[in-house]
Amino acid sequence: MPQIIYEIIGFGGSCIVAFGHLPQIIHLFKKKDSTGVSLFAWLIWVLGDILLLIYSISILDKVFIFLNSLNSLFAIIIVGVTIWYRWRR
Repeated sequence: MPQIIYEIIGFGGSCIVAFGHLPQIIHLFKKKDSTGVSLFAWLIWVLGDILLLIYSISILDKVFIFLNSLNSLFAIIIVGVTIWYRWRR
C-alpha cells in the first residue's frame, strides 16, 4: 500500500482518539461542574501528552505531532475548565 494511505489512516485514527475528549469537554461546559473529574489523572495525561508531543516533534512524525497536539490541547482545556469550576465554588 502507498505511504499516503497509511498517513491518511494515521490522521483518521488521530482524530478519533483526540476527539474522544470532546464528550468530557462538552459535559463540563453544559453542567458547569467538575466534581466527578479527577484533576490528578488529567494532569498526568497533560504531562504525558506534552512529553509525547516533544518526542513527536524531535522525530518529525506528522501523524503523531498532529495527534499529540490535539490531545495536549483538549487535555489542557479539561484541566483548565476543571480548575476554573472548582475555584469558583
